[in-house]
Amino acid sequence: MSDAIDFLRNLEELNRWSYKYIVLDCPTDMAKDIVVSHVRDIALGKRTYHYLLSGLIMDDRWESEVIEYGAINITGFRIVDASRRPVKDFLDSWRRLDPMTLPGAGRDSISAQAALMYDAVLVLVEALNKFLKKKIDRSNPKRPGVQSSMQPTNVSKPLDCNTNNGWVTPWEHGDKISKFLRKAEIEGLTGQIRFNNDSRRHNYTLHVVEMTVNSAMVKEEPYIMLKKTDPEKVLIGNDQYEGYCKDLADLITAELGIKSKRFGSALFFPTSESLLFSSSFSPYEWRLIQLSSGGDPSLGRGDPSLQHPHQNQTSLHSPNPCMANDFSILNSMWFSLGAFMQQGCDISPRSMSGRIVGSVWWFFTLILISSYTANLAAFLTVERMVSPINSPEDLAAQTEVEYGTLQYGSTWDFFRKSQISLYSKMWEYMNTRNHVFVKTYDEGIKKVRASKGKYALLIESPKNDYINEREPCDTMKVGRNLDTKGFGIATPIGSPLRDKINLAVLSLIETGELGKLMNKWWFDRTECRHGDKQDARNELSLSNVAGIFYILIGGLLLALAVALVEFCYKSHTEATRAKISLSDAMKAKARLTIGGGRDFDNGRVIY
Repeated sequence: MSDAIDFLRNLEELNRWSYKYIVLDCPTDMAKDIVVSHVRDIALGKRTYHYLLSGLIMDDRWESEVIEYGAINITGFRIVDASRRPVKDFLDSWRRLDPMTLPGAGRDSISAQAALMYDAVLVLVEALNKFLKKKIDRSNPKRPGVQSSMQPTNVSKPLDCNTNNGWVTPWEHGDKISKFLRKAEIEGLTGQIRFNNDSRRHNYTLHVVEMTVNSAMVKEEPYIMLKKTDPEKVLIGNDQYEGYCKDLADLITAELGIKSKRFGSALFFPTSESLLFSSSFSPYEWRLIQLSSGGDPSLGRGDPSLQHPHQNQTSLHSPNPCMANDFSILNSMWFSLGAFMQQGCDISPRSMSGRIVGSVWWFFTLILISSYTANLAAFLTVERMVSPINSPEDLAAQTEVEYGTLQYGSTWDFFRKSQISLYSKMWEYMNTRNHVFVKTYDEGIKKVRASKGKYALLIESPKNDYINEREPCDTMKVGRNLDTKGFGIATPIGSPLRDKINLAVLSLIETGELGKLMNKWWFDRTECRHGDKQDARNELSLSNVAGIFYILIGGLLLALAVALVEFCYKSHTEATRAKISLSDAMKAKARLTIGGGRDFDNGRVIY
């Protein structure tokens, strides 16, 4: 292939501006490589070249993803007409077959060689069927050493493989089969099949196929994209598009003095980290802790008649001795907060239910504060995880993580042509594993995300940076760039705009406009919040601390059940002692629990 490119370069130097017609008589893969290499060679023109491919190369699949095929004029021949019904039916079945069992299957096309072989088998089957239907006289020779009853019937005369003088003994029905082959007429994948008297196929159709220069705009984020607008708003012309290349064209036309609208810039503010200490728990967990702190005191108070002596103060000097409840709502919340902050409190519950809640709450706060302290310390000291692969050398030295490129892309071409031993080794690895190559960027990105760290895609760094800023934000760039290449604005050779565009680009670089443009389309439009992403890796998730919440809830439910039993029992006891109804005793108990009531004295309810 290198000889072909050298020949084209010499031809270009001899006469740059004349039209050149190149005939390629070579296999399909070589023809594709020559076309792609020609288009990527900046020293070779494109518009003045026209390729004519011999053979039936156009029946092979020419990938639409390879944009180089649409950058130059190509003419070839095709014998399989995919619009015919027999071909459609065959391709439907062909597409459903397993390519692992039948190489070449599973696609929506078939090569000319495979189609001709398929038709050849059809012709042979047709000839044999006609031969058998004619019921040609088939002799039944007796085989020596075999009894008459055991002699086979309806067989041909056996052939003698021990030939003399190098002559091969022909089959006795060979001439008849040959005649039926010449007379066969069938409809195959390659069209109508019939032969003339010279045993040559005739009256078949060859389709002349031409691939012309494709001037359509290639849409790819973030370079050129369709603008997202309201369905009612109709956009025409360049207003339909947005992206880096469009804004760059607007900037350059403005520098050249061509009237054009310039894009506006947006101000970007980074987020602060003033509440770093709160990163140990997620916001959802903080809300659960707040709910737990607010819900615990109301249950933790329990039955007031069995509480701490300092809590239940008896008015001995009063003419009507009674027992008051110091464990009010505010005191209960103070008890809960003191336990949570590990500072203690002057009052403590005395009832069984209150002590159960207090014990569960103390255990809850013990585990929670310990987890918070440990995780906050780890959050402040842990270093970011380092990927085990940080360079091409690391990638080439291992076999656990597969790697590949976009097939026929610039990175693929870089590895294929590289003379550096490291990159040559990587190319040999990839070339022996065709499944590592992808046809589109989207396919490669999906493959990376589905591999769970077992596949790496080698792509251009601008595309890499852009994808890493897109949701779901689960990819990253590893290591340094393999090489450095610049993007440029192409002009025809000898164009008067060349120098003007160069000066305009230099001016945009000096003023920082290109940097602003890069930030606008790559980083200002990011869908990933890297700070939050780092926090999410360090904070404890709910699954890590769910157990202590379960214990707390279980303890609260147990305490509630015990408190209810205590409440009913004490109410019944007090009702019997004070000789009042059970409902009045329960009401008095409820008032005392809330903190505004008094206990009973000599059968009278004291308020």
